[in-house]
Amino acid sequence: MTDDKERFFRTIWRLNIMPKWKLFLWKLWQNSLATTDNLENRGLTASANCPICLEDREDPQHLFRFCPLAVEAWDLNLCPLVPLTHPDAAMDFKSWLVHHVLHFAGTQGLQGHTLPVFIGILWAIWKTRNAHIFNASRATLEAFRAFFQEGQNQQLVFSTAISTPTDLLGGQPPGFKMVTFGLFNQAHHTLLICSDGSWDTDSHNGVAAWVADVPLSEYQVSGTQVMRAAQPYKSKHMPVVLVFCGLILMLLKMSWSIRIRKCLSIS
Repeated sequence: MTDDKERFFRTIWRLNIMPKWKLFLWKLWQNSLATTDNLENRGLTASANCPICLEDREDPQHLFRFCPLAVEAWDLNLCPLVPLTHPDAAMDFKSWLVHHVLHFAGTQGLQGHTLPVFIGILWAIWKTRNAHIFNASRATLEAFRAFFQEGQNQQLVFSTAISTPTDLLGGQPPGFKMVTFGLFNQAHHTLLICSDGSWDTDSHNGVAAWVADVPLSEYQVSGTQVMRAAQPYKSKHMPVVLVFCGLILMLLKMSWSIRIRKCLSIS
């Protein structure tokens, strides 16, 4: 499973799909979605019954494969499931998920059309389930179709925009907060800046990290910055403040670094 795990995460991080879908797949593999089964295990709900059919515990295996809503969704044949070498029902959900992702990516490549449809079906089932719980909207096949089409339309817009897939190993997701400061159709290299930040409300300490990279060139600058607040700062906007502080410091450092490199190249 270790090799399949690396191939699975390498595949989803390199797919040209919406970041929220990548995070969703990562949570599926980790079994970290807020299903009633997980909520009951954490003592956050009294019942683990599926809120849609009330017939079984709502774990990923039930919700995305065997719940009546999921069965109807897959029966639409929007995405043909892969024939398995052993009984389908005997395969646990994580293995089933990895099996299909790797199969579609292996047979059609990262630009294939089937894998985004497969992911979109899973996403639409989850959206339909959440609308049933939080918006008092019945979990019907019509609702599923609407969420599925909405997801496919969003993915079409995203996939036709300029995007650079990442190439990461392991199971840690990359940052999903992206800002385009400007893009011009000229003979200039694209500057890719990845940054993130976090803070601890007890110690008042925070840290921001960044990596600036010019694709197809030798220039790459990275660094971290540790900050401490004089007073407790518990605002939900603190990560954003840290990220932008880090970006400002990073741009200053990168500016000096590039100047130094230019001086060295001239000399």
